[in-house]
Amino acid sequence: MAAAAAVQPASSSSLTPRFLRFRLRTAQNPNLHIPARAVAPRPSLLHSTPTPAAPDPDADPLRVAFACGAPGGRVYSVIALADELHASLPGSRSLILGAPAPSLESTAAAAASYPFAPVPRCLPRAVLAAAVHLRRFNPHVLVATGGSASLPACLAALLLGLAFVIQDQDASPAPATRRSRSASSSHSTPPSVENGQGSVLSFRN
Repeated sequence: MAAAAAVQPASSSSLTPRFLRFRLRTAQNPNLHIPARAVAPRPSLLHSTPTPAAPDPDADPLRVAFACGAPGGRVYSVIALADELHASLPGSRSLILGAPAPSLESTAAAAASYPFAPVPRCLPRAVLAAAVHLRRFNPHVLVATGGSASLPACLAALLLGLAFVIQDQDASPAPATRRSRSASSSHSTPPSVENGQGSVLSFRN
């Protein structure tokens, strides 16, 4: 019977853990290239940018009603105000009140994709129609720039207890602006009115 082969002792390299063998090779060969490990930068708690809060879907969006009429300066000033409002507050809503179509304000509102509510030219019917539109839309504020729809819209706002603002860019206020101003005793006029640059009147019931 052949003699049993002698058991060879395991080499020291096979018993050495892998990471120790790597350290031994690097110690024996100092010129061995070791790739650098990329380290992701850690966020700093002192200079971190706060995450903006998500808009609340249950929040009541700002609703602004605009009343205007020809000529074009009063109509397109409403379009400019509505555009600026939606640029600043994308969730806001606007409603434009004006003379029934065909009219300059109805055409401008349709071109700018804003909802339009017709207000007849007969004053008693105009006040009733404006009150119905404002009651349904329930705006936070009414902005009137003059024209046939401004006076009945402001009178309807007074009846409904809504806050309204009268803006007139002309040097002398329009007739509708003067009549709307006489409908309330509280108003504020900026210094620019004294220089003939227009007028801004604000009313709150």
